[in-house]
Amino acid sequence: MKKIILGLSFLAIAATTTFVACKKDEKSVQTTQKKTALTTARVTTRLITPAEMDLILALSSDSVFQALVRLRVAEFNNAILNGSAITNIANLETVTPATVSTYSSLIGYTSAEELIQKSAICKSLEATLETNYQFSTIDKDLVVEAFALTGSEIDLPAGMSPSACLTIYNNTCAQILAESIGMHCGCAAIDAIGLGLVCHAAVLAWGVASTNIAKANYDSCH
Repeated sequence: MKKIILGLSFLAIAATTTFVACKKDEKSVQTTQKKTALTTARVTTRLITPAEMDLILALSSDSVFQALVRLRVAEFNNAILNGSAITNIANLETVTPATVSTYSSLIGYTSAEELIQKSAICKSLEATLETNYQFSTIDKDLVVEAFALTGSEIDLPAGMSPSACLTIYNNTCAQILAESIGMHCGCAAIDAIGLGLVCHAAVLAWGVASTNIAKANYDSCH
């Protein structure tokens, strides 16, 4: 009986060791792939030191950063469809609960309550990144490279096809989105009476306008 128990214990330890080793190998492969992407498909032209490369890889693999990127990109994709209305809100001097409701629908939320909830989540994610990385002090080019490695991007307008011009457009949009994420960090969380709303709307309005310029440059690139 002791031999059987010892044998089963050995198998359990071996299985656990194999599982941990596989997880480490998987993480190593993912890191290698990201390093390759970072050296072969750079978005910016800034010289990156080994320490900065480690920071980019850590940030791009961080689930907190990834969650923040997903939320902000989703809002941005909806804002692009409603650029004029977003700009109008950004120019408001006063905000009412009705404005909060309108703004929530413009950036893809079903209600003002959902907008307020998501805004609070974003602020929590930003606070965690600030604690872990001093996010507000990171060079924006490094944030751009980390953003690009997450694989997130804006929805492409109809008619765009793979080309050098599209690569330039995508890289420009990555820079716009990454910079807007940092700009949102400077805005207060949106509450029921609209605190912080105009600030966030202004960030999106800037992003939409910048993306429109990038699109015009793409159109003239051909």
